[in-house]
Amino acid sequence: MTDLEEEITAPSVLPNNARQLLFLLGEVLRLPLNTICTALIYTHKYRVFTRAARKSAEQAGEEYCELIDDYSLSVTCLSLATKATESPRRLRELLVPAYHLLHGSSAPRLTFPSHVYDALRAGIVQSELILLRILDYDTGIRTALSSNFAILERALDRGLSAHVYGVKDLADIIRGSMREGSTTTVSAARQDQEYADEFGIVCLHSTAIGRTAIDWVLTCYQQEKVALSFTPAAIAAASVYMAIRGRSYALGCSIDEWVSRVARSGLDSLEDESSASDDSEDLKQQITELISILRKQPNEIEGSQQS
Repeated sequence: MTDLEEEITAPSVLPNNARQLLFLLGEVLRLPLNTICTALIYTHKYRVFTRAARKSAEQAGEEYCELIDDYSLSVTCLSLATKATESPRRLRELLVPAYHLLHGSSAPRLTFPSHVYDALRAGIVQSELILLRILDYDTGIRTALSSNFAILERALDRGLSAHVYGVKDLADIIRGSMREGSTTTVSAARQDQEYADEFGIVCLHSTAIGRTAIDWVLTCYQQEKVALSFTPAAIAAASVYMAIRGRSYALGCSIDEWVSRVARSGLDSLEDESSASDDSEDLKQQITELISILRKQPNEIEGSQQS
Protein backbone atom coordinates (compact mmCIF):
# COMPACT_ATOMS: atom_id res chain seq x y z
CA MET A 1 0.00 0.00 0.00
CA THR A 2 1.38 3.38 -1.00
CA ASP A 3 1.50 6.35 1.36
CA LEU A 4 -1.35 7.99 -0.55
CA GLU A 5 -3.52 4.86 -0.36
CA GLU A 6 -2.79 4.50 3.33
CA GLU A 7 -3.70 8.17 3.89
CA ILE A 8 -7.01 7.78 2.04
CA THR A 9 -8.04 4.60 3.86
CA ALA A 10 -6.89 5.75 7.30
CA PRO A 11 -9.67 6.63 9.77
CA SER A 12 -10.23 10.34 10.28
CA VAL A 13 -12.04 12.66 12.68
CA LEU A 14 -14.15 15.47 11.26
CA PRO A 15 -15.76 18.48 13.00
CA ASN A 16 -19.53 18.90 13.21
CA ASN A 17 -19.48 22.67 13.57
CA ALA A 18 -17.22 25.73 13.54
CA ARG A 19 -16.24 25.48 17.19
CA GLN A 20 -15.19 21.87 16.76
CA LEU A 21 -13.14 22.94 13.75
CA LEU A 22 -11.24 25.38 15.98
CA PHE A 23 -10.49 22.68 18.55
CA LEU A 24 -9.69 19.94 16.06
CA LEU A 25 -7.45 22.20 14.00
CA GLY A 26 -5.64 23.13 17.20
CA GLU A 27 -5.10 19.42 17.90
CA VAL A 28 -3.76 18.78 14.39
CA LEU A 29 -1.35 21.70 14.63
CA ARG A 30 -0.27 20.77 18.20
CA LEU A 31 -1.11 24.24 19.45
CA PRO A 32 -0.75 25.21 23.13
CA LEU A 33 -4.04 25.18 25.02
CA ASN A 34 -3.48 28.83 25.88
CA THR A 35 -3.65 29.55 22.14
CA ILE A 36 -6.99 27.75 21.93
CA CYS A 37 -8.38 29.78 24.85
CA THR A 38 -7.16 33.02 23.27
CA ALA A 39 -8.84 32.13 19.97
CA LEU A 40 -12.09 31.39 21.82
CA ILE A 41 -12.02 34.83 23.44
CA TYR A 42 -11.53 36.42 20.02
CA THR A 43 -14.64 34.60 18.74
CA HIS A 44 -16.67 35.84 21.72
CA LYS A 45 -15.55 39.43 21.18
CA TYR A 46 -16.40 39.19 17.50
CA ARG A 47 -19.90 37.93 18.28
CA VAL A 48 -20.48 40.66 20.87
CA PHE A 49 -19.54 43.23 18.22
CA THR A 50 -21.72 41.71 15.50
CA ARG A 51 -24.75 41.47 17.81
CA ALA A 52 -24.45 45.18 18.57
CA ALA A 53 -23.91 46.01 14.89
CA ARG A 54 -26.90 43.90 13.83
CA LYS A 55 -29.12 45.57 16.43
CA SER A 56 -28.05 49.02 15.26
CA ALA A 57 -28.73 48.07 11.64
CA GLU A 58 -32.19 46.74 12.49
CA GLN A 59 -33.05 49.91 14.40
CA ALA A 60 -31.99 51.95 11.38
CA GLY A 61 -34.10 49.76 9.10
CA GLU A 62 -31.03 48.42 7.32
CA GLU A 63 -29.95 44.90 6.48
CA TYR A 64 -26.90 43.61 8.30
CA CYS A 65 -24.43 41.44 6.39
CA GLU A 66 -22.22 39.08 8.39
CA LEU A 67 -18.58 40.11 8.02
CA ILE A 68 -17.03 36.66 8.54
CA ASP A 69 -18.72 33.26 8.22
CA ASP A 70 -18.45 30.86 11.18
CA TYR A 71 -15.83 28.50 9.75
CA SER A 72 -13.63 31.31 8.44
CA LEU A 73 -13.94 32.95 11.86
CA SER A 74 -12.55 29.84 13.57
CA VAL A 75 -9.53 29.72 11.25
CA THR A 76 -9.03 33.49 11.50
CA CYS A 77 -9.17 33.56 15.31
CA LEU A 78 -6.82 30.61 15.53
CA SER A 79 -4.37 32.19 13.10
CA LEU A 80 -4.33 35.47 15.01
CA ALA A 81 -4.06 33.65 18.35
CA THR A 82 -0.96 31.74 17.22
CA LYS A 83 0.79 35.06 16.67
CA ALA A 84 -0.43 36.63 19.90
CA THR A 85 0.70 33.64 21.98
CA GLU A 86 4.08 33.30 20.27
CA SER A 87 3.26 29.96 18.68
CA PRO A 88 3.05 31.16 15.06
CA ARG A 89 1.96 28.95 12.19
CA ARG A 90 2.14 29.85 8.53
CA LEU A 91 -1.26 30.42 6.98
CA ARG A 92 -0.93 27.41 4.73
CA GLU A 93 -0.30 25.25 7.81
CA LEU A 94 -3.81 26.20 8.92
CA LEU A 95 -5.56 26.30 5.56
CA VAL A 96 -4.51 22.89 4.24
CA PRO A 97 -5.70 20.82 7.23
CA ALA A 98 -8.76 23.07 7.73
CA TYR A 99 -9.78 22.50 4.10
CA HIS A 100 -9.59 18.71 4.45
CA LEU A 101 -11.25 18.70 7.87
CA LEU A 102 -14.21 20.48 6.29
CA HIS A 103 -14.34 18.56 3.02
CA GLY A 104 -13.18 15.09 4.10
CA SER A 105 -10.75 12.71 2.43
CA SER A 106 -12.86 12.46 -0.72
CA ALA A 107 -12.15 16.10 -1.63
CA PRO A 108 -9.35 16.92 -4.08
CA ARG A 109 -6.09 17.71 -2.35
CA LEU A 110 -5.58 21.43 -1.67
CA THR A 111 -2.36 22.45 -3.38
CA PHE A 112 -0.45 25.70 -3.47
CA PRO A 113 -0.06 27.74 -5.44
CA SER A 114 -3.55 27.28 -6.87
CA HIS A 115 -6.60 29.43 -7.48
CA VAL A 116 -8.50 27.73 -4.65
CA TYR A 117 -5.68 28.18 -2.16
CA ASP A 118 -5.06 31.78 -3.20
CA ALA A 119 -8.76 32.60 -2.77
CA LEU A 120 -8.89 30.98 0.66
CA ARG A 121 -5.73 32.72 1.77
CA ALA A 122 -6.96 36.12 0.60
CA GLY A 123 -10.22 35.57 2.46
CA ILE A 124 -8.49 34.76 5.76
CA VAL A 125 -6.10 37.70 5.41
CA GLN A 126 -9.08 40.02 4.89
CA SER A 127 -10.87 38.43 7.85
CA GLU A 128 -7.82 38.99 10.06
CA LEU A 129 -7.86 42.69 9.22
CA ILE A 130 -11.55 42.89 10.10
CA LEU A 131 -11.00 41.02 13.36
CA LEU A 132 -8.07 43.24 14.32
CA ARG A 133 -10.23 46.32 13.88
CA ILE A 134 -12.99 44.79 15.99
CA LEU A 135 -10.43 43.99 18.71
CA ASP A 136 -9.03 47.54 18.45
CA TYR A 137 -5.72 45.85 17.64
CA ASP A 138 -5.54 44.60 21.24
CA THR A 139 -4.63 40.94 20.82
CA GLY A 140 -2.85 40.49 24.15
CA ILE A 141 -5.21 38.22 26.07
CA ARG A 142 -4.26 36.67 29.40
CA THR A 143 -5.98 33.36 30.17
CA ALA A 144 -5.97 30.84 32.98
CA LEU A 145 -3.43 28.80 30.97
CA SER A 146 -1.04 31.67 30.16
CA SER A 147 2.64 31.67 31.10
CA ASN A 148 3.00 27.90 30.92
CA PHE A 149 0.00 27.21 33.19
CA ALA A 150 1.39 29.49 35.95
CA ILE A 151 -2.02 30.65 37.24
CA LEU A 152 -3.57 27.18 37.14
CA GLU A 153 -0.48 25.67 38.77
CA ARG A 154 -0.78 28.15 41.64
CA ALA A 155 -4.50 27.43 42.00
CA LEU A 156 -3.85 23.68 42.03
CA ASP A 157 -1.04 24.12 44.51
CA ARG A 158 -3.20 26.03 46.97
CA GLY A 159 -6.38 24.11 46.23
CA LEU A 160 -4.85 20.71 46.90
CA SER A 161 -2.71 21.68 49.87
CA ALA A 162 -5.13 24.05 51.61
CA HIS A 163 -6.84 21.30 53.60
CA VAL A 164 -3.79 19.05 53.93
CA TYR A 165 -0.93 21.32 54.87
CA GLY A 166 -2.81 24.40 56.05
CA VAL A 167 -1.40 27.65 54.77
CA LYS A 168 1.83 26.10 53.51
CA ASP A 169 1.89 25.47 49.77
CA LEU A 170 2.52 21.97 48.49
CA ALA A 171 5.22 23.32 46.19
CA ASP A 172 7.14 24.67 49.20
CA ILE A 173 7.00 21.25 50.85
CA ILE A 174 8.24 19.54 47.68
CA ARG A 175 11.10 22.00 47.39
CA GLY A 176 11.89 21.58 51.07
CA SER A 177 12.04 17.80 50.67
CA MET A 178 14.55 18.27 47.90
CA ARG A 179 16.99 20.30 49.85
CA GLU A 180 17.01 21.93 53.27
CA GLY A 181 16.88 25.71 52.99
CA SER A 182 15.92 25.73 49.31
CA THR A 183 15.82 29.27 47.94
CA THR A 184 14.07 30.88 45.00
CA THR A 185 17.25 31.81 43.15
CA VAL A 186 17.64 30.81 39.51
CA SER A 187 20.39 28.38 40.49
CA ALA A 188 18.23 26.70 43.13
CA ALA A 189 15.27 26.56 40.76
CA ARG A 190 17.43 24.87 38.15
CA GLN A 191 18.63 22.34 40.71
CA ASP A 192 15.03 21.70 41.81
CA GLN A 193 14.07 21.04 38.18
CA GLU A 194 16.95 18.62 37.80
CA TYR A 195 15.75 16.85 40.96
CA ALA A 196 12.20 16.73 39.60
CA ASP A 197 13.43 15.32 36.29
CA GLU A 198 15.55 12.70 38.03
CA PHE A 199 12.76 11.45 40.29
CA GLY A 200 9.86 11.91 37.90
CA ILE A 201 8.07 14.72 39.72
CA VAL A 202 5.54 16.08 37.23
CA CYS A 203 3.94 19.51 37.08
CA LEU A 204 0.63 19.74 38.92
CA HIS A 205 -1.28 20.43 35.70
CA SER A 206 0.01 17.11 34.34
CA THR A 207 -1.58 15.11 37.18
CA ALA A 208 -5.00 13.48 36.79
CA ILE A 209 -6.76 16.21 38.75
CA GLY A 210 -4.77 18.84 36.86
CA ARG A 211 -5.93 17.48 33.51
CA THR A 212 -9.52 17.49 34.74
CA ALA A 213 -9.09 21.11 35.81
CA ILE A 214 -7.79 21.95 32.33
CA ASP A 215 -10.94 20.40 30.83
CA TRP A 216 -13.01 22.75 33.00
CA VAL A 217 -10.88 25.73 31.98
CA LEU A 218 -11.58 24.93 28.32
CA THR A 219 -15.27 24.56 29.15
CA CYS A 220 -15.25 28.01 30.76
CA TYR A 221 -13.63 29.67 27.75
CA GLN A 222 -16.24 28.18 25.43
CA GLN A 223 -18.94 30.13 27.27
CA GLU A 224 -19.07 33.78 26.25
CA LYS A 225 -20.42 35.12 29.54
CA VAL A 226 -17.82 33.29 31.61
CA ALA A 227 -14.86 33.96 29.31
CA LEU A 228 -15.51 37.69 29.11
CA SER A 229 -16.77 38.32 32.67
CA PHE A 230 -14.37 36.40 34.91
CA THR A 231 -10.63 36.86 35.44
CA PRO A 232 -8.15 34.13 34.52
CA ALA A 233 -7.48 33.59 38.23
CA ALA A 234 -11.17 33.04 39.00
CA ILE A 235 -11.54 30.62 36.08
CA ALA A 236 -8.46 28.68 37.21
CA ALA A 237 -9.59 28.42 40.84
CA ALA A 238 -13.18 27.49 40.00
CA SER A 239 -11.91 24.85 37.55
CA VAL A 240 -9.74 23.34 40.28
CA TYR A 241 -12.74 23.16 42.60
CA MET A 242 -14.86 21.48 39.91
CA ALA A 243 -12.06 18.97 39.29
CA ILE A 244 -11.89 18.14 43.00
CA ARG A 245 -15.66 17.83 43.16
CA GLY A 246 -15.79 15.76 39.98
CA ARG A 247 -13.41 13.20 41.47
CA SER A 248 -15.57 12.99 44.61
CA TYR A 249 -12.86 14.24 46.96
CA ALA A 250 -14.01 15.99 50.13
CA LEU A 251 -12.64 19.38 51.17
CA GLY A 252 -11.00 19.42 54.59
CA CYS A 253 -12.67 22.75 55.32
CA SER A 254 -15.75 24.72 54.32
CA ILE A 255 -15.97 25.88 50.72
CA ASP A 256 -15.78 29.51 51.88
CA GLU A 257 -12.55 28.81 53.75
CA TRP A 258 -11.17 26.87 50.78
CA VAL A 259 -11.92 29.76 48.43
CA SER A 260 -10.36 32.20 50.89
CA ARG A 261 -7.12 30.19 51.09
CA VAL A 262 -6.89 29.74 47.34
CA ALA A 263 -7.55 33.43 46.67
CA ARG A 264 -5.20 34.84 49.29
CA SER A 265 -2.94 37.59 47.89
CA GLY A 266 -4.23 36.86 44.39
CA LEU A 267 -3.29 34.13 41.93
CA ASP A 268 -2.17 36.17 38.96
CA SER A 269 0.91 37.78 40.55
CA LEU A 270 4.04 36.45 38.85
CA GLU A 271 7.58 37.06 40.03
CA ASP A 272 8.30 39.12 36.90
CA GLU A 273 4.90 40.85 36.92
CA SER A 274 4.45 42.17 40.44
CA SER A 275 1.83 44.66 39.27
CA ALA A 276 -0.45 41.93 37.90
CA SER A 277 -2.21 40.87 41.11
CA ASP A 278 -5.89 40.43 41.82
CA ASP A 279 -7.63 41.98 44.78
CA SER A 280 -8.19 38.92 46.97
CA GLU A 281 -11.68 39.96 48.14
CA ASP A 282 -12.87 40.57 44.59
CA LEU A 283 -11.26 37.31 43.53
CA LYS A 284 -13.09 35.41 46.29
CA GLN A 285 -16.41 36.79 45.07
CA GLN A 286 -15.62 35.88 41.47
CA ILE A 287 -14.54 32.34 42.38
CA THR A 288 -17.65 31.77 44.49
CA GLU A 289 -19.94 33.11 41.76
CA LEU A 290 -18.29 31.07 39.03
CA ILE A 291 -18.39 27.88 41.11
CA SER A 292 -22.12 28.46 41.55
CA ILE A 293 -22.54 28.80 37.78
CA LEU A 294 -20.48 25.71 36.97
CA ARG A 295 -22.19 23.54 39.59
CA LYS A 296 -25.48 24.06 37.75
CA GLN A 297 -24.05 22.39 34.66
CA PRO A 298 -22.42 19.15 35.85
CA ASN A 299 -22.27 17.62 32.38
CA GLU A 300 -20.79 20.68 30.72
CA ILE A 301 -17.44 19.03 29.96
CA GLU A 302 -19.14 16.35 27.90
CA GLY A 303 -21.73 18.62 26.33
CA SER A 304 -19.55 21.59 25.47
CA GLN A 305 -17.57 19.72 22.83
CA GLN A 306 -20.81 18.82 21.05
CA SER A 307 -22.26 22.35 20.98
